[in-house]
Amino acid sequence: MQKALKDMKAWVSGIRRDQTPVRARTQILELQDDGLLKINPLLNWTKADVKRYAEENDLPSHPLLEKGYRSVGCAPCTVAIGIHDDERLGRWQGRGKIECGLHTEMFRQKNITPP
Repeated sequence: MQKALKDMKAWVSGIRRDQTPVRARTQILELQDDGLLKINPLLNWTKADVKRYAEENDLPSHPLLEKGYRSVGCAPCTVAIGIHDDERLGRWQGRGKIECGLHTEMFRQKNITPP
């Protein structure tokens, strides 16, 4: 990810506050120490908001959802889970973590108040 963002000024993330306790503390605009701006436009959306938007706009569902992947991330950190399990249970199993490395560093950065 660092290589992909090397010459960028900003990047957009799809995280939501209702996903994890760590994400609940983040801001819509976050400035990293290196000057890169992280933008979280869906931060205040809920799972129901995402579902409603997808239905209203006739968006296809992710094909892995039908295979038991209720939270889809990178291949090495995501596994299929049971229908009644918390959707985040399929992330980072056996790794002793609850958050993706793409988002952990951002929470120690300066928050920006929009104009």
